[in-house]
Parts: sequence; C-alpha cells; structure tokens
Amino acid sequence: MDRTIQIEEEELQHPIAAILSEPELTITSNGKGERYIAVMVHGFPSNSKAHGDFFGELQQIFDGYAIPSLRFDFHGCGKSEGRVRDFCLTSAGNDLKTILRWVQIQGYQKILLIGEGLGAWLALANMTEAVKMLLLFWPVMDPKSYAIHNFPVANPQEFEDEDAYMTFDDLNIGVKFLKELHATTIPVVPELNIPVMVQHGVKDDIVPIEHLDILKEHIVAPRLDLTSYQDGQHGLIDERHRKMIEFHIGQFLERYTGK
Repeated sequence: MDRTIQIEEEELQHPIAAILSEPELTITSNGKGERYIAVMVHGFPSNSKAHGDFFGELQQIFDGYAIPSLRFDFHGCGKSEGRVRDFCLTSAGNDLKTILRWVQIQGYQKILLIGEGLGAWLALANMTEAVKMLLLFWPVMDPKSYAIHNFPVANPQEFEDEDAYMTFDDLNIGVKFLKELHATTIPVVPELNIPVMVQHGVKDDIVPIEHLDILKEHIVAPRLDLTSYQDGQHGLIDERHRKMIEFHIGQFLERYTGK
C-alpha cells in the first residue's frame, strides 16, 4: 500500500513530495532486523512518473518481494514545489542527500539505490555506505555530452547571470544547470563493492549508448549485471523490454537478498 508524503528538513525551503510504499511483510537482511528500502532517483527533465510511470512499475516489483520503496520528485519537478529553471546538479544532490538521511532516520539501514538518466549520475555522485545495491537505467555518464546533445548551447559559461534561463522545447532550463553540466566532464564512478545492475537501450536518442561504453570503461564492480537491448529506445518503454527488466530485477533481488 503506497501513500503520498512530504519530506521536510529545517534547511529546506519547501518539502520534497514523495510516494512511500511499505508492504505489510517487510524483508530484513540475514535475520539481523536490518530493513531494506528501494530509493528511486529520476532524471531531468523528468519526474518520478516519467517513462510510462516506470518507477510505479518498479514499486510493484519491489512490493512483490516485500521491499519498501520510495520515489520522489526533485524540487522544481513533478509534485515538489519550485521552478524547473532552478533545477541544478547542486540542488538535486542536496535533495537526494536529504532523502537518504530521511530513510535511515525511519529505520531503513540498507538502501537499494535506483537511478534513471541523469538520476543515475546523481546516484553515483551521492553514494553513502548505506547503499548496498545499485540499479542504473539508461545512465548519463558524461553530463557535458548529455548537455550538448539535448540542450545545445555553444558556451553557457559566457552567461554572467546564473538566474538566467534558456528555453528548449517549451522547457525553461537554468543557465546555472547548463554551466554545471558543461563543467562536469569526468564520469563519477566510484569503486563499487556492491551488486550493480545496468540496463540501457542501444537506440536511445536521449542518452546515447556511448554513455554505457563510458560506464563499462570506468566502472570497478566485481558484481556487475549489465544488459543492453538492441532495439531499445529511451526509457525502454516497449512492453517486451519492461518484462525483461522485471525478470532481471527479480533475478538480481533473489541473488543478493536471498528472497
């Protein structure tokens, strides 16, 4: 059973809107009473209901394994307050840190961190020791090339006013965000001594498959489960791909949670 909640901290100007699902029978780790929770991090421009409510589908999968889950909207996205033009890597990173602190305060000691698109980069950049598994979908690994591909601006560093914004497909994108993307050229891939699953579509026109090549080149993860779909589009929205994702997640959870 899921419920809509508002996550607050004193430092936040506005709460973060989220959906929390807590199955009645929640699994623990190795009989120690340490509870799992899946935390889902959306990309940008996007929100927690994007790609045909992909995170909602993941919630149902986690419900089936008695694993609680939390999906939330960054400030300026979806149900959380704020302007889209104010979204940036810094503010999103702070939001994610708030979420990771909050779930641990609620008693969830083991986090399954899930990121899609730019949310995958944010997940990698904000890892904590509480993260015990990592699931990445069509991950952005090179923010600068992502910016050039989707928000073509010759040199955003020329703009002195960081409160300025530019419009792409009726979406106001902040200059501060564009500057951050262009300044972030080295992939954030820490050494991962945890299970990692990655899924990407070869025909993705938003996050090209070259990002997956970067991940494979830089990642150090002894327990890596990587799948690419030859006819997969952005978001892997084809029903066949969603069924395969469900299968892979099931295998992944059974292998590493024992359920």
